[in-house]
Amino acid sequence: AWRTRHAKVRRADRRPARAEQAMGRNAAALADGAEAMAPTSFDSEHGPERAIDGNPKTFWITTGQFPQEFIIRLTDAVAIERIKLKSTNVQCVEFSVSSDRSVPSSWKMLSKDPTKLPDTDGRLQMETVTVTREPANEEVRFLKVRITQGWDDFCSIHEVAALTDD
Repeated sequence: AWRTRHAKVRRADRRPARAEQAMGRNAAALADGAEAMAPTSFDSEHGPERAIDGNPKTFWITTGQFPQEFIIRLTDAVAIERIKLKSTNVQCVEFSVSSDRSVPSSWKMLSKDPTKLPDTDGRLQMETVTVTREPANEEVRFLKVRITQGWDDFCSIHEVAALTDD
């Protein structure tokens, strides 16, 4: 009997919390097959895959000059509704998408203006950006995260989630 109860608890622990379910499915989750690639800066302990690995203690770090960017190959072609970002020292960030099949070469901005984040003196910044591009339901395969300005020489991206309503 103990094993059965224990197994049920473990299965329940794997389910997303209700608040996370309400946010939608994350098409940028490393665990579900998304891939981070083409970073403009690379640190062997803080590569871009750390921004999509689901671990709040890991992150991708920039190495100084701006702009800095990386690309996420999404789990499948999806219509992104929102981008959830957790970062430090990011002043201005842009999100672009590509619907190209294998190698992204044409990009469209997700919103008309870059997202500006407040200076939190090195503490975690949390932002959710609603997609405002047309057509809003266009399915895309790649997401580019581009930091154009920082509050410091070094910025970190702790989480990027590409949320869909499906």
